[in-house]
Amino acid sequence: MNMSASISRPHRMPVTRLALVTPADANTDPGLDALRNEPRLKITSIQIDTLAAGQCAEDFDAIVVHAVALGSDLLDILERHAAGPHEVPVILLSPPLAVEDTRRLIRMGVQDWLPTPSTADELMLTIAKTLRHRPAKDTQVHAVLSAVGGAGATTLALTLAHQAAQKVKERESVALFDLDFSLGNCGTYANLPNNLDLAALVATPNRVDEEFIRAIQKKHEEGFYLYSFKDPALNRGPDGSELILRMLDAVSSEHQQVFLDMPHYASPWQHDVLTAVNSCTVVTDCNVAALKHTLDVTDEIRAARGEDFPLRVVVNKQKSQLFGGNLGKRRLRNLLGDAPFSGLPDDRATLQDALDRGLLPAQVNRRSKFVRSARSLLPELEAACAQPQGVEGR
Repeated sequence: MNMSASISRPHRMPVTRLALVTPADANTDPGLDALRNEPRLKITSIQIDTLAAGQCAEDFDAIVVHAVALGSDLLDILERHAAGPHEVPVILLSPPLAVEDTRRLIRMGVQDWLPTPSTADELMLTIAKTLRHRPAKDTQVHAVLSAVGGAGATTLALTLAHQAAQKVKERESVALFDLDFSLGNCGTYANLPNNLDLAALVATPNRVDEEFIRAIQKKHEEGFYLYSFKDPALNRGPDGSELILRMLDAVSSEHQQVFLDMPHYASPWQHDVLTAVNSCTVVTDCNVAALKHTLDVTDEIRAARGEDFPLRVVVNKQKSQLFGGNLGKRRLRNLLGDAPFSGLPDDRATLQDALDRGLLPAQVNRRSKFVRSARSLLPELEAACAQPQGVEGR
């Protein structure tokens, strides 16, 4: 999740490979000049002819084109690049454009445009957002989202991370990032609290890199890494958004599989996260009101990501009579529409024991109804993410 993607992986700073196309007659740009001193960017200057020939696109994470004017030759080159087999995004810097030129750039798939002169802050923010919205290549990032409070997303996210860690390959790792900063419940449930004061980092989000992430991570005895912090102030305004998104980028660079425990309430950064993940599991309670709210949530996600996006509803706390009582399969299908859904049993004894003891459900009882049912979800997530998806909503 460049929001692009273990202890045995090489220790390196996350570096973004940037190609810069600048004509000889272009004026200097303050934003581009500042970028050259950014340690997390590896900038390579290339000629416009090289971009036109499509010879180097796969060598870069993004391409910045600094144009004096938007002539027909440049537009043709950008159009050929967009039609190519690679998925390297282009950011265009140019003097103010006519409305029709802006529309053509959108139709051609240019990722973003900034008027010159740019500033370092706006250019870095544009690059970060562009990379976050690229399809993940090496890292699978799965969001687990409660449709209503108390539906059980935290317990399911912990269980999925635990299961994924049991089958991870050598030199790979799994992480769980708790994004509900109001409570930090993942750390509480797993008995791995983290007292880091994130509020102190809000003003300096550029301090976040893989080295920083390795310094603050907690490793659970069952093999997955946990990032869980209680800092309610981060949820109350936009100031923490850049810090949170940078942390997500760094975590997804550090691990091969990442699970996100998303809060059920809206946040300034929620849309950015949900438009970058590989899949989303919406956890809901087994009652009509919760299921109707779940439909609103799934509709919003479909609108942002398209119909092909891997989205699943999990009806938690399912009683044995669920499919034989008022909420049968047909009623659930009528309420949830086309969204795939499955149920998790109401295994209160196991879950309460796990919560009281600071253990994972499988540590309490690997054969419990909840653990056995949840075990089938991970292969389904991985299989859904392996299927080719359309570009709608990306």
